Amino acid sequence: SVYQNDAWYEGLTRPPYAPATWVIAPVYTLTFLLESLAAWFVWYSNGIKHSLPHILIYCCQYACTLAWFPTFFGYEFTMAGIVVAIGSWTLSILTLIAFSRCTWLSAVLFVFPVILEVLHGCLGYGRDDQQPRQITLAPGPGDHDHEHVATRV
Repeated sequence: SVYQNDAWYEGLTRPPYAPATWVIAPVYTLTFLLESLAAWFVWYSNGIKHSLPHILIYCCQYACTLAWFPTFFGYEFTMAGIVVAIGSWTLSILTLIAFSRCTWLSAVLFVFPVILEVLHGCLGYGRDDQQPRQITLAPGPGDHDHEHVATRV
């Protein structure tokens, strides 16, 4: 993974449909390639003037998808990953609808990314629901040398 925390990802109690670590990079490479091709077909078939609103929706969706990586893997925060995934999924649906109004090929190319956005949320939910979370609390008065840890079950 980009964030070099494979141990964290591998240590999670993952749902049965969670991918192995080595699958993530090729799947996202394919996804971003399909999204880029879809956007290019929209631009090519309609020209920049007519495709600009559709491309702007796509750019927002793309930024939201990119935000999922540091949120989920970088900060190891699965609940925020779910929120970002829902936003990304919503924008993916809007992009799919916008692209389908321009060219059918762009819509077809964008189906896989929409499915992947659904998996973002499902994977995050499956992990957050099954993981105890350790929260480090600030020491109270007189507890200067002890670290307190609470576990959410």
